[in-house]
Amino acid sequence: MAYLNTLISQHFPAEELPAAVRAALGKPLRRAAALTQLTLLGSLASLPENRRHLPTALLWQSTSGPRSETQTLLEEVCIGSGEPMPFDFLAIQPAIATAQIQPFLPGLQSASYFPLDTVGKAQWSLLL
Repeated sequence: MAYLNTLISQHFPAEELPAAVRAALGKPLRRAAALTQLTLLGSLASLPENRRHLPTALLWQSTSGPRSETQTLLEEVCIGSGEPMPFDFLAIQPAIATAQIQPFLPGLQSASYFPLDTVGKAQWSLLL
């Protein structure tokens, strides 16, 4: 049986993300892209601590997705040395967020990211 536990919408300016993650965890999340930080904050906000061990599927959308990470990667390839750092490449993969937030959501069994093209308007047909 499946339940929709929580529907949330959050907005954090990029410069405030590390502080918000630190406030939620009590420590920084090392080598985490902005999309991973957003995913973690949304997950922690939507699941009470006593339910994080239960089987969970996570669906999330973002209007920016891994845009800033992709821009960093492209600048490194096109303007820089031509060889991006492995963490720069991994940061553009939304699926990496799942692996990085798994320790904080032990019950996480499935997670999917879907791009969102319109602010404030979730694409439920994609999520379903």
